[in-house]
Amino acid sequence: MQKKLFLFDMDGTTNESGPGIKKSVAIALEKQGITDYTEEQLAQFVGPPLRQSFQNLFGMTEEQASQGIQDYRAYYAVSGKFENRMYPGIPELLKRMKQAGILCGIASSKPELFVREILEHYNVEQYFDVIAGASMSEQLVEKPDIIRLALQRAREQGLPVNSVPSAEAAEPTQSSSYMEPVQPQACPDVWMVGDRSYDVTGAHSCGLPVIGVTYGYGSRRELEDAGADVIVDTTAALESAIFSIVEHA
Repeated sequence: MQKKLFLFDMDGTTNESGPGIKKSVAIALEKQGITDYTEEQLAQFVGPPLRQSFQNLFGMTEEQASQGIQDYRAYYAVSGKFENRMYPGIPELLKRMKQAGILCGIASSKPELFVREILEHYNVEQYFDVIAGASMSEQLVEKPDIIRLALQRAREQGLPVNSVPSAEAAEPTQSSSYMEPVQPQACPDVWMVGDRSYDVTGAHSCGLPVIGVTYGYGSRRELEDAGADVIVDTTAALESAIFSIVEHA
């Protein structure tokens, strides 16, 4: 049986990371004199690239957004990154997938440095065959490009996964713009798992089908509207979906 590779988003999928992210954002906003914000606005920072959120939600200029990112990271890099928890059942799921020979990866819009530190903190890094995250320089922040990086690393490691799209053949992503989704059959051996529309549209632009999870920071409606191929509500249901996909391959 051909092995499957499941690429997990981190924030809202493997980790409930909202507390640290929201506190870091609040500190960054207050340093620029912005105190009139809602909890809902802070929650919208979980998932998308920081610059995009600062500009779209608070109308910041490029310079202001850059300062916001700097102030955010000053707190997040020290304390905020560990103000989170893994969702109950996720460590056990990763362990069972490893034991079953199912390949796991991370494709996160969080800087890769933080991704690796968080995985090490929770002692789960050994379960992931591929890890890809954003760059600290912001040259790599869009979800499709991060997914392509994960796929490229899978090929470089010689992972036995069929139908992995070529990163070189894929069109580059422009900010806030994605290619039209393709049929999941274009790459049946690699799946994305995520909680937000960005995960769905980003994966579809790379030819990957998606399992959307509603226990994170996105709603079922958001995932449905984005076109998620499978939607689950709990980590137990996620495990059932993953093993069902593998068994019916």
